[in-house]
Amino acid sequence: MPPERHRRDVRPAAHGPCMVSLSLLDQERRKKCHQPSSHQMAPASSFRNDRGPHSPAATALASTAAPAHHPPDTREGMAAMSQADVYSTPHRIIHWATAALIIGLVPIGIYMSSIPYPPNPGANPALKNSLYEWHKSFGLVVLLLAVARVALKVTQGTPPPVPTLTTFQRIASAATHHLLYVLIFLVPFLGWLATSMCYGPVNLFWTIPVTLPFSGQESTCAGIYRVHFGTAVLMTLLVFAHVGAALMHLVVFKDGVFRRMWP
Repeated sequence: MPPERHRRDVRPAAHGPCMVSLSLLDQERRKKCHQPSSHQMAPASSFRNDRGPHSPAATALASTAAPAHHPPDTREGMAAMSQADVYSTPHRIIHWATAALIIGLVPIGIYMSSIPYPPNPGANPALKNSLYEWHKSFGLVVLLLAVARVALKVTQGTPPPVPTLTTFQRIASAATHHLLYVLIFLVPFLGWLATSMCYGPVNLFWTIPVTLPFSGQESTCAGIYRVHFGTAVLMTLLVFAHVGAALMHLVVFKDGVFRRMWP
């Protein structure tokens, strides 16, 4: 018998509900059969993305389990942070101009007071009078700078204290600064008052009359001058203490305090 007569249509055997059929019901069943079930294993790439060390779940777990790394609190770090927290440029200009004038005025005042009047030996009235005029004028400049500094403090404010300061350092710094403010006002004003009362007129740099409308006896003016001299000495000692503390912060503590006022 020829082989053609025994040829049969070979069709793939059906397996379960995924039977191939031309009916619409069978096509629908076939679509459902080829859809992955919810409990089927996900692809390997998906598994790696969800479970790997860089997956969102792993990142969230690491963020809650491991604390964030912060640099240690060193003095150098505090100094770096405080560099941006400095006094304004007008504050620094007034500060250093006032310091320079005070450092210069005190020794000049002591020297001019030691020059004798004629007919005593070593008398030099021209030099004595010239130094007195310079001393009075620059003393008034210090007073004007003190007024400007207080105005800046009120309008602009000042940076907060460095957080590394101890309680003693905060108290000592505040007391020194407030006392210096008082003396920077008081010392030049007392000299201005005594000179206006007994040795007027007072002219700013030989030109602008600024004599105060007060008068008094020689004994009164002498007493005011003594207070003027004593407060000037106290102010000088506080300035040296202030400079020493600033150098300690710069060289020893290295906490950025000195850089806050450096030009």
